[in-house]
Amino acid sequence: MSVEGIGPRWLEIDLGQLSTNLKAIAALAAPASVIPVIKADAYGHGAVEVARHLESEGCKLAAVGTLEEAVRLRREFIRMDLLLLAPLPAGEIPELLMHQITPTLTDAAAAQKLDEHARTLGLVVAAHLYLDTGMGRAGAGLDEVALEWEKIRHLKNVRIAALYSHLSAADEDDGDSRAFTLDQWRQLKEARKNLKGAPALLHIANSAGVLFHPECHAGAVRPGLLCYGLSPRPASPPPDPIRPVLAMKCRPLAVRVLEAGASVGYGRAFRLARRGRIMTLPVGYADGVPRRLAPHLQVLAGGRLFPVAGRICMDMMMVDLGDSEVDPDSEVTLIGAGAQDLHAWARWGETIPYELLAGLGRRWDRCYLKPDGRILARKAGG
Repeated sequence: MSVEGIGPRWLEIDLGQLSTNLKAIAALAAPASVIPVIKADAYGHGAVEVARHLESEGCKLAAVGTLEEAVRLRREFIRMDLLLLAPLPAGEIPELLMHQITPTLTDAAAAQKLDEHARTLGLVVAAHLYLDTGMGRAGAGLDEVALEWEKIRHLKNVRIAALYSHLSAADEDDGDSRAFTLDQWRQLKEARKNLKGAPALLHIANSAGVLFHPECHAGAVRPGLLCYGLSPRPASPPPDPIRPVLAMKCRPLAVRVLEAGASVGYGRAFRLARRGRIMTLPVGYADGVPRRLAPHLQVLAGGRLFPVAGRICMDMMMVDLGDSEVDPDSEVTLIGAGAQDLHAWARWGETIPYELLAGLGRRWDRCYLKPDGRILARKAGG
């Protein structure tokens, strides 16, 4: 791909594939509705353009991780409902109300503060109440939620639109984890049954819940990683036609001929056994490529895979071309068709695709491939 002003490193985000993924998820989860998760800059894909595309496809509600993320989308004229998944600090309530963000409540104290602010503005605010079913990071447990609920349900300016929780082991495939997931779902259902006047809408299923626990689909599902074409369980790829949305590409900074015995990179970790070509790429660990991938990493150039030479630098990496010739203006693919994938990177880096996507950094330009064939280019930081 050649787009004027884009490069030397860029991400290609296929919005048509995003639409395909979301339709497939909706079919898997039906009749539950789909709440796409676009936190952490839409998992590195660019939250503003992803949100715009979701709106154009008729999405009514998406989920974000922080109020800052939500406000940024509002300032970019994103009008669909935005659910803030994090607990609500009291100091953020005025800004949340100003931008019409749907908060998560975890206890009666937070609900009462929200009610006070809403009352002074003459508002009735919809919120979702989070129940701790085993994640252990926020919310009241099943034994405690009834007391919290009795303080919340009489508030005049707060309306609880949904009860929800979060599956903490749905991506694991052992018997104990499956049983734990089913018990989390049982707790959420039991809470709704026991709480007088509780809302009908429940949601608990994340990407793993969508794929592996259909009994937990409830009234809505909250896929994150799956929207972008990746399974949370590496050994269980998502069904067709769900595929990755993102490709990672760049153009070489240089292609040089070095003599036998020449060393490459920090620590002189790579030495040429014979005269050959070294290609330097403008991508390093500051761009989200972990140093520990170096022994395993290969890039696609000129239709062939070539290994990284030596250690990955902060801003660059070097590639061993051997005696092959690669056009210095050619397109090089790190992640994408014909190249390696994020699950392989995660395995070699002893991490998960979520962390890799969230750590892509701020220096990537982005090219959005629209379903009608048009390309929307966004410079890094834009």
